[in-house]
Amino acid sequence: MNAAVLPNRVRFAFPFAILTRPDTVRLVAGEEFRYTLRSPSLEQWLPPLLKNFERDVEWRLLLDQLPPERRPQALEIITRLHGERVLLEANGEHLPVASPISWAVEGSGKLCELLRTAIPSVAANAAGAAVLCQDALDYAAALDFNRRCRSQATAWLWISCGPMGRGFVSPIFRPHAGPCLACLLRNFQRLSPAPEIYDDLIQHSRAGGEIPSVPFPAPALALLAALARWKIEASTETEASVGVYQLHVLETDTMATTTHRVFRDPHCPDCSAI
Repeated sequence: MNAAVLPNRVRFAFPFAILTRPDTVRLVAGEEFRYTLRSPSLEQWLPPLLKNFERDVEWRLLLDQLPPERRPQALEIITRLHGERVLLEANGEHLPVASPISWAVEGSGKLCELLRTAIPSVAANAAGAAVLCQDALDYAAALDFNRRCRSQATAWLWISCGPMGRGFVSPIFRPHAGPCLACLLRNFQRLSPAPEIYDDLIQHSRAGGEIPSVPFPAPALALLAALARWKIEASTETEASVGVYQLHVLETDTMATTTHRVFRDPHCPDCSAI
């Protein structure tokens, strides 16, 4: 039992049904995800605790509400569920972005133009957020944008058609919750068959080298802009869709779009100290 590995805030990975029998509590999500816990009298006190994990929550506060004799076992269960990825680090998605909010669109090219047209105007005194649109693999600029937003912005978003064969619409990033853009790019680098190219591109850009824009189909650009606008508008809702805080990937050869959860990189140089 190592509480040090637990993030401060956690939530269920999926919407689990909580089933009980004498001395037994089961978590069921769809047909593929089932988890069983057994201990004497477990069904009498554990289900109310687990219900809290349907939303982002600070687990230490939950332990404090339990009788002292229950806390060691509860901590063991929470740690076990986190280790099995039944519980995941909370991304703060239950907290809406401040509204009204003014989104500043940065970048150049057709994608940038589309998004500037698509984002509705708001009052001049609205809270500040930022979007970076990229049509080239300039990861150095993306990392600089991320660091600046972490200290200055209410929220930020990254959109890129730089890979040419696919486009990305990042999650809505928040300064004090969940992963950041650097975490996402580090995950890309780990999964790449040529991870050294990421470092080479960053060094090339920082040295003043040119990274040219790439062609991208107009219908795919329009879809990326529409996804970005949807995330921006949905992020202010009290119960924002989970997709607002996921990565969207658009494949240009099929126009198929997939979503992926983005996890914080524990070694991220930008946000690992949170």
